[in-house]
Amino acid sequence: MAKKSGSTATTNGTANKAQAIRDYAAANPTAKPSEISKALKSQGIDVEPGRVSGVLNAKGRGRGVSVDAIKLVSAFVKQFNGKLADAEQAIQKVGKFVEECGGADDALAALASFKELSAALN
Repeated sequence: MAKKSGSTATTNGTANKAQAIRDYAAANPTAKPSEISKALKSQGIDVEPGRVSGVLNAKGRGRGVSVDAIKLVSAFVKQFNGKLADAEQAIQKVGKFVEECGGADDALAALASFKELSAALN
């Protein structure tokens, strides 16, 4: 089995390199990746600026569904008496309608025309 290169940081009670990067960045929010790399190297934690950038950029990425998205879906499914399958089917029908119209703008125009025609007939 191949030996892993590099070592995990255990300096100052830090569990790993990524956590050391996050800790330093939190304590020094204006520090750039190259500055963080140099500072950690002086503490015996060998990390390159590219690794620092990767860890800091990963922190901002969404790692799941947001609460707002869950609330939106929940409200939509409630319109179908809580039946998720019916809500999914409705979404698929809307998608097919938009596709058949040639795009979202054309679908909205078709709905506006239908609304006007419907109002004129009533």
